[in-house]
Amino acid sequence: MRACINFYILYIIYIFLILKSYLMADNNKFTPVVNDNCKNCGICVEFCPKGVLKMENGKLKVTNPEECIGCKICEKMCPDLAIEVKKKDHV
Repeated sequence: MRACINFYILYIIYIFLILKSYLMADNNKFTPVVNDNCKNCGICVEFCPKGVLKMENGKLKVTNPEECIGCKICEKMCPDLAIEVKKKDHV
């Protein structure tokens, strides 16, 4: 039961972040930056609502940076703190 509640809370946060990013962010001004801490687990790929991140040959790749909406879900879900969503002018 507790795991179900935790999943529900996580899902609510996920939806909230997507809505927030659509309402407040300027699209096409963000890009995820992956650092050396990445262990290629793929969790971020599963949570990205726009498909910006993909696994290719067992490695994480930023394949569609122009689609990033700046929701930072990938950043928040990464267990290794290996992703940072930055504004394009700060990359």
